[in-house]
Amino acid sequence: MPRWMRHLIRPAFDPAETAVRQIERLGFTREDVRHIIVTHLDMDHIGGIADFPHAKIHTTAAEMLAAVVNPGRRERARYRRVQWAHGAQFVEHGPGGESWRGFPAAQELTAIAPGLVLIPTPGHTRGHACVAVDSGLRWLLHCGDAFYHWGAIDGRAAIPWSVKAMEALATYDREKLLENRQRIAELHRGDDHGLRIVSAHDPADLAACVTPT
Repeated sequence: MPRWMRHLIRPAFDPAETAVRQIERLGFTREDVRHIIVTHLDMDHIGGIADFPHAKIHTTAAEMLAAVVNPGRRERARYRRVQWAHGAQFVEHGPGGESWRGFPAAQELTAIAPGLVLIPTPGHTRGHACVAVDSGLRWLLHCGDAFYHWGAIDGRAAIPWSVKAMEALATYDREKLLENRQRIAELHRGDDHGLRIVSAHDPADLAACVTPT
């Protein structure tokens, strides 16, 4: 991670918070993890995949093109090849699929398990995707970086300028970002109690997961 980003984000770098350590505390081993579905391949989202060298890393074909195969000038600055230099086993999911709650071309990843849906939502990156999970009690929609702050979805709180600036800096295609964000906002306004929407960066979502209410 570049020094300027470490200064801005101030990550804890606590080994106890890594995915592999949290999984081990649940009684599993790293070898038990066979599949990892990522929303995108930005450096702050795949830093732990090397801890699971036997797992298949699922992403969109568009994201593979942007990060691994043929990144553009701006894209080369956001991805870190060293993060998959251990020989990561990528699985690409191409375009096409079925509609899922207003999103076109969603794909259920039945080869992994039923109730896992990869939903292309380009904008933040060329091949960004949301991931929907049927928990049995309700659906969870992990939106990754499709939005950074809940104020962008429900309008109830002002978005800090620093968050706006960071999001603008990281956006690949603003038009597509806003288009997909509108779909997420419509889902939220639909008051579907069978769906929980989460963002990768909003601290309120993290607090709700750490201390369920």
